[in-house]
Amino acid sequence: MNFSQAVASVYRNFATFNGRASRAEYWYWTLYQILVVLVLSVITGPSPAGSDLAYGFLIINLLPGLAVGARRLRDAGLSPYLLIIGIFPIVGAIILIVLFCMKPIPATTSPATSSTGRYCTTCGSPRFGGTFCPNCGTN
Repeated sequence: MNFSQAVASVYRNFATFNGRASRAEYWYWTLYQILVVLVLSVITGPSPAGSDLAYGFLIINLLPGLAVGARRLRDAGLSPYLLIIGIFPIVGAIILIVLFCMKPIPATTSPATSSTGRYCTTCGSPRFGGTFCPNCGTN
């Protein structure tokens, strides 16, 4: 996956929290956001309107960023709910960077695709004991 394919994939799946995202897709998306904010900052200079423009870009891209982060964690075999760690300043960001760098696990052994795993095979939401999925109602 190259840079433009990754950015297009994130925008195409902007609200899809199920599924998987490769490391390349996640990190190209992160690079894209950094580059756009830097370009906006250089173009507008130190004016308050420039920072408002950059913040606006980041707010607009918050949902796609959360979605690709959740898919990246699922690809590493982790719960997408670990994104909540990000609310803790500095420490949360460091932990998430480490988690986002983890190698993907094969799809056949992923808890999200396993019939005996902790996640529903239909919608990908976590199962808190038992086989019934509270989100989509499948067994």
